Amino acid sequence: NSFYGDLITSYFASMLVLFIGITIYNVILNRNLIENEKLKPGEPLTLGHTTIDFWKDFWRVLGNMLLMLILLVLFTVVIVLIFAGLFALMGGEKSAGAVVVIVLGVIFFFIFMIIFGPIISFIPMASLFVCQRDGVSIFNALRKVFHYMKGNFWNTWVVSMVGLLAYMAMGMIVQIPVIIVSLITTFSRANHIAGYGVQDNSTPVLMIVVTAL
Repeated sequence: NSFYGDLITSYFASMLVLFIGITIYNVILNRNLIENEKLKPGEPLTLGHTTIDFWKDFWRVLGNMLLMLILLVLFTVVIVLIFAGLFALMGGEKSAGAVVVIVLGVIFFFIFMIIFGPIISFIPMASLFVCQRDGVSIFNALRKVFHYMKGNFWNTWVVSMVGLLAYMAMGMIVQIPVIIVSLITTFSRANHIAGYGVQDNSTPVLMIVVTAL
């Protein structure tokens, strides 16, 4: 009981910190975009622009992010239940029809992610932006985003795909110091364990600092 209690407590604490961090990131990013549109050409953004209505935006975005997560979980559960029902109707794991359902499900999933993956990554970010910009709920924001996308599906797909690839490339570049320090840490830890016959579960301060930066 103690083990699972600690595990659940740690998990929910980590998720809470993660949500707070993502919310702060989105609020500041969106506020910069919103205020930048109001500036005259050549006028720079300042810290004052970034912190306008921060707490009001923070609570609105946090609440709507949690609501959107619940909707995503419900959508995922429905999809899983549909495929599980088809799997059961086909006779379970011993049936050839069930294997066909699994194969078709995997193929459908990959095709779906290729076509709709970039759009799926775009819609939540755009909806949170509209939610903050217009001061509306996530449902109204989603409706506006779908309205903006009407007739612009493939343009949105291309922009989202290019943005996603650029983001991944920049992320890999930023992670290079972490990878280097991680390799050094791994080899030094292996040598320590081989030399002393003990398990080393510690995390070096350098690794923590580099990862945080």
